[in-house]
Amino acid sequence: MSLSFYLTVVECGKAGRWGFELLYVIVFFLLLSTVSYYHFLIARGQWRGCEAVLSNSKM
Repeated sequence: MSLSFYLTVVECGKAGRWGFELLYVIVFFLLLSTVSYYHFLIARGQWRGCEAVLSNSKM
């Protein structure tokens, strides 16, 4: 997440509680989508393939 976006959200949060509530909702949905995506990969059995790609890119 970009720093400018974070600062903008913080400034909005200072103006009222709405900004922080919105930030919590955004973070919650980001975490939820990430977790569900990884769960989907593991369920499909593609996790080993992803691990192989990651280990190859590190070398």
